[in-house]
Amino acid sequence: MNLNYQILRRLPPPLHFWLLKQSNRIKLSRVERVPCDPSALIKGVTPELIRNLLVSSTYDAEWETLHAEIETLKGAIGPSSVNYGENRALYILIRHFNAHSALEVGTHVGGSTVHMVAALKANSTPERAPRMVTVDIVDQNTPASLARRLGIATPLEKIEHFGASDWTQFIQQPSLGYLAETKEKFDFIFLDGDHAASVVYRELPAALERLNPGGVIMLHDYYPDGKALFSDHKITAGPWLAAKRLQREGAQFRIIPLGSLPWPTKLGSTTTVLAMVVHTSLQ
Repeated sequence: MNLNYQILRRLPPPLHFWLLKQSNRIKLSRVERVPCDPSALIKGVTPELIRNLLVSSTYDAEWETLHAEIETLKGAIGPSSVNYGENRALYILIRHFNAHSALEVGTHVGGSTVHMVAALKANSTPERAPRMVTVDIVDQNTPASLARRLGIATPLEKIEHFGASDWTQFIQQPSLGYLAETKEKFDFIFLDGDHAASVVYRELPAALERLNPGGVIMLHDYYPDGKALFSDHKITAGPWLAAKRLQREGAQFRIIPLGSLPWPTKLGSTTTVLAMVVHTSLQ
C-alpha cells in the first residue's frame, strides 16, 4: 500500500473520491484520441423500454428457480461483486434481447458470469448454441482464488453446475489485449473490469468492434455526472468520464443508466450502477 493511498484513506469520503475523480481526469487527458464506431449498437432502445422490461413479470418464475439453484452453490457473490439485484437485471436483459453469445470483462468470483451463462442457456436453440467468454487479469479458478478464500464455488464450478463448461471460456489477460487479439464477436458485452477512465476510454471502442450488429453493451459502476449514489459516498468516476469524452469527440451513442431496480441491490437501496450503451438512433 503506497503512501498516497494511505493518505487518501484517512480523508473524508467525499474529498477522497473527489481527488480520485480528478486523478482520473488528468490520466484520461493524457490518452491519445481513439476512433469510436458505435454503428453495431442496438437501436430504438429508450429508458421507458428498459423500465417497462424490468418491472414486467415475464421472467419472474424462471428467475426464482434460478436464484434458488445458484444459492445451493454456497453463495454466488462476494465483496465488491455485482449484487443479486443487478445480476437479475443482467439475466433479464440477455433473455429479452435474445443474446446467444456474451463477453464479460471482470470475472471476479463468477457471480455475474453464472447469471449470464444461465440466460444464454435459456436462449439457446438447436440452431444457435450459446457461447460465453469471461476475461480477468487473474485466474479466478485456482486454489488461491478469491472464491476459495470466501468458501464459495469458483467460477468454473458454477459453470460446471449449469453444464456450460463446453461453451464457456475463461481467459486470463488484460481486456485491451484480449479485445485487440480476438476475432470473435458477441451479442452482449458486459464491461466490469478495470474502471480507470484511461482504460474504459480505450476499452469501449474496442468492445464496439467485437459487437455483433444490434448488440448490447453494459457498463458497471457508471455514476452519472460523477456523483455518489449510495450512503457510503463512494464514486467510481472512470466509466462516466470515459463515455463523456467519447461523446464529446462525436461518438454516436448514449448511456441509459438503469437507475432504480424493482429489487434490492446494496446498502439497503434499489439503486444500480448498471448502464446500457445504445445507439443514438431510435429507428
